Amino acid sequence: MFQAFVYQKFLKETIKKCQKGKNVTDDEVEEFTKPLVPKNEKERCLVACLFKEYKVIIDGLFVPFNALNVAKVVYKDYPDKVERIKDVLDHCGEDIPSHNDNECDLAGDIMKCEVKYLNSIPKMTSLEFLAGSMAATAEP
Repeated sequence: MFQAFVYQKFLKETIKKCQKGKNVTDDEVEEFTKPLVPKNEKERCLVACLFKEYKVIIDGLFVPFNALNVAKVVYKDYPDKVERIKDVLDHCGEDIPSHNDNECDLAGDIMKCEVKYLNSIPKMTSLEFLAGSMAATAEP
């Protein structure tokens, strides 16, 4: 839990830096953590700036390995989230160009694939999750 708090604080500062010092609310940070497709050039470029700060995009190259490493740090206590991000990266690997001189468009492509993939997999209801958890921990 502490790790997620530290990440939220770091994310807030990074967004502020990418917006050239404009203050960022906690609600804006929360909104930014949702898997959404950027609607316009400004939003794509903000995502690109963050991806560059986290070394997910380096000189127009998408670096999935770095994206997974960021996820492992941020979600250290949530292996299911890390696994889901790994699944997204594995799925999107061929759909996202490995290089694009327009880093804003590259960031948009990354987010578009993430949202498309997450929307294509069935979402478990809390009851299904609970049943799965109980089954996984049941004595044989």
